[in-house]
Amino acid sequence: MLATHHDVQDKARDEVQKVFKANDGEISADVVLNQLPHLSAVVKETLRLFPPVGVAMPRVTTTAMTLGPLRVPAKTPLMVVGWVAMRSEKTWGEDAKMFRPERFLKGSLGPAGDDVRAMASSVSVFDPLPDGSFLTFGGGIRFCMGRKLASLEIVTSSLCCFKRSSLICFLSTSKPRRGIGRPISCR
Repeated sequence: MLATHHDVQDKARDEVQKVFKANDGEISADVVLNQLPHLSAVVKETLRLFPPVGVAMPRVTTTAMTLGPLRVPAKTPLMVVGWVAMRSEKTWGEDAKMFRPERFLKGSLGPAGDDVRAMASSVSVFDPLPDGSFLTFGGGIRFCMGRKLASLEIVTSSLCCFKRSSLICFLSTSKPRRGIGRPISCR
């Protein structure tokens, strides 16, 4: 995403370089968690649009319920598809399919001037969002136990990438045409 969104990449790189300079090149977990709001927002937005596990998360209803116009009996298996849920305009607004990391920053205004920050309590990659809105690491009581470590590692590796590098897209399109252009075979 950053290779095709240079303005976002430049902001993230500037933030990283500023933090490295302010901390004499030493970066601790505390720095990653508290001093990189833009980079953390970029990571969250990327994980929202492209969850590492975009397949359905199976659940079984414990009681009968109504979901929209449907009556669902108890003990009915349901599937929640994170890829679809995290692109829902009902939850994320009209620009739900757009890459816009600012939606996770405090005081950020959506395209219609609405305060999209009402959806998220903080920019920290560890703070929870409202139930069911951010499913990258699952949800409910079966939430991924490693989500905090994974988030820390993703932000840290992104930080290392931006310390001295830039991402460039050499294709005229952000989507590969006719697949990835290379056969995949098992060894």
